[in-house]
Amino acid sequence: MTARAMNPRSITSDPLAPLADRLGLAPGALYTLIVGAVLAVALTLTGPPAAFSTQTIIAPDGGLGDLAAPPVAVVDDTPVTTTTTSAPAPAPAFLPPAAPSPTVQNTPVPTTAVVASGPDEGDILADVDVPGRVTAVEAVVGGVVVAVDRDDADPRIVRLDDTGEVVGSIVIEGRDLSADIDIIDLTVDRSGSLIALVGGPTEVIRIDAAGAVESLGTLGDLPPCALPLGLPVACEPGVDDHPVGADSIAISGDRVFVTDPGQATLWIVEDGVAAAASSDVAYRPTEETTGLTGIVATSDDVAIATVGASLVEFTVTDSEVTATALADLPSNATALARSRDGTLAVLALDGAVHRLDRSYRSSPVTAGLRKGAVDIATTADALWVVRPGDKTSTVLRMHLEGNPS
Repeated sequence: MTARAMNPRSITSDPLAPLADRLGLAPGALYTLIVGAVLAVALTLTGPPAAFSTQTIIAPDGGLGDLAAPPVAVVDDTPVTTTTTSAPAPAPAFLPPAAPSPTVQNTPVPTTAVVASGPDEGDILADVDVPGRVTAVEAVVGGVVVAVDRDDADPRIVRLDDTGEVVGSIVIEGRDLSADIDIIDLTVDRSGSLIALVGGPTEVIRIDAAGAVESLGTLGDLPPCALPLGLPVACEPGVDDHPVGADSIAISGDRVFVTDPGQATLWIVEDGVAAAASSDVAYRPTEETTGLTGIVATSDDVAIATVGASLVEFTVTDSEVTATALADLPSNATALARSRDGTLAVLALDGAVHRLDRSYRSSPVTAGLRKGAVDIATTADALWVVRPGDKTSTVLRMHLEGNPS
């Protein structure tokens, strides 16, 4: 008997085999067609899943990325509302301190007001609502980082790009949440590492891209200078003992400057040691003055700070720190920021912001439009303003027309 060649598909037990045989298809190909049709119907009804989205998603608190490089286009899942208006070209990269030091002047320079119109509501480029209490902002390449204090969780640092979009975040674990404000201030060193001033205890820490923390030095409780201390020892001016009340930090090289208006003292943190470098009763806040608050570093040995309504330069030598008055400010200051071109921005107690050119002449930016602001940061053409709230804080990016000459 002559053997009949059999269609191999006819000997399978697959229930779809007869239909596949009639259509002239292999069973696997028929299954592919059926699954594809079902999936197409499902996607039509429900929309594509997140895995098919063109937007890159990272896990919560997946890191800040390289702060010395433009941010990667990723977002955090924290509910942050951003309202963006028409914006000019993004600001150039910023990595403090990149500018040359301003010219040092050893005598007070009178402040000259320059007539200029500041930003209005139409100049706000981004209005970001961040859950939690934002306590600090610092410029990095391609945007800023902000510190967020949360009552029910560890504090977080969030990175925003130039448009105000969230592009990364980290949680600072192991901090003492009993402090009123856990992260007090932020800065970035030349390598792009994040440096933070934190409370409970008050110390300076370095934070890497993954959120790991390294302590650089802890600020101590200074005894009053009026006490009979015997041997020379660091002390705070006056007869009363005040707790540490640190406010701002700045870094240049491996040296960190810390303002402590609570103890009327400027600290220097270096080589793992925090030393009280300069103390004066004028640094303490009163009903008339805000005391020693904002600070920026202009070189390894020089920092500029606000003391009430004055701008003061601190110069470090081998044996001492000298303070020199540079200029009078329009009003009491609470924060200070430095742009890449060496100009300064000063946040006043009443919410006004002024820019200072390299000769420390002042021009207004805002006239108290942002009352309640606690910190500022600047890039070449933008001013970032932080205004905290009990549950939600506002971070504003405002356009600046050029720089003061």
